[in-house]
Amino acid sequence: MTNATAIGANALVSASNALVLGSINGVNGAASGVNVGIGTATPLAPLTVGNIGNWDVASGWGDFSLTNGTVGFSIGVATGGGGTGDVRLFSKGGTERLFFGGPTNGETLTIASGKVGIGNLAPDAKLDVIAAGTQIGVRGTTTNTSGYGVLGAAEDGSGVNYGVWGQSASTLGTGVFGNATAESGSTAGVQGISASISGYGVYGSGGAYGVYSEGNAHVQGNLSYSGTLANTSSRRFKTNIQQMQGALSQVERLRGVSFDWKENGKHTIGLIAEEVGEVVPEVVTYEENGVDAKGVDYARLTAVLIEAVKEQQAQIRQLQSEMEGLKVRLGVEVSQAVASDK
Repeated sequence: MTNATAIGANALVSASNALVLGSINGVNGAASGVNVGIGTATPLAPLTVGNIGNWDVASGWGDFSLTNGTVGFSIGVATGGGGTGDVRLFSKGGTERLFFGGPTNGETLTIASGKVGIGNLAPDAKLDVIAAGTQIGVRGTTTNTSGYGVLGAAEDGSGVNYGVWGQSASTLGTGVFGNATAESGSTAGVQGISASISGYGVYGSGGAYGVYSEGNAHVQGNLSYSGTLANTSSRRFKTNIQQMQGALSQVERLRGVSFDWKENGKHTIGLIAEEVGEVVPEVVTYEENGVDAKGVDYARLTAVLIEAVKEQQAQIRQLQSEMEGLKVRLGVEVSQAVASDK
């Protein structure tokens, strides 16, 4: 061996370019191991580092450091200055990052209790992150086809619990924002699922809107409401307003049917979108290809029904007028016939 040194009773070194301080229990006849103290006369661990005062916040070097003078790692325990007992891990120089590693799929970092603050010296939650400016507070990304970027779960079977809670104090802010960027497949920016028979997959409450959508909305199931369901219809938002013509003939071409849904077998009544599209295409929605009919906007179909009723009423009034004329004419003819018989 070369450049090998052992210091202390029963100390033994077995490798080149090595320094061993003190004995090792069961090695070279030693009955116990030795604790090494730096800055303390009573080391209680194999290596105990003692220091008087706080860590040096300005320089970043604490009670114990590994460094070449430019980059390195340090750890310190505060003994005063308002942070007594605080532990500081500090990476200095380079990219200034701390990495925790472990076996594949194994635990790499476990915090048994307490709270963790990032950008926050007084965390109020298990993980409390404050981002400055336009920074992102928390970001979760998954590269797996069936993974979750962020998963929130409330597993207590009672009480009011939230898997994910979002809050924004900005006048234009968003409490929870989700963005699905894939241009194909069935994706969801935000998805909520409730297993309770009286639960809500997504619950919204607001002074203006509980739920607001700038795109199409699809509900697979029953839709109920206790307020007013209104379509935007003010003339302020419309141009090229024209009276509908031929509405009655359009209604005569429509066919009401009863049917069973293929998905659940439920029996109901309605219209066939493809048939309606041939008569009133304005009230039919289509698939992305713009060819295959998908649904019927029954609310807008009301405009056709209103004009059809008005046309029908006009026909009825015309018939009534003609009948009155016939009655008068018939009365005159009867009177003339009676007079001639006399």
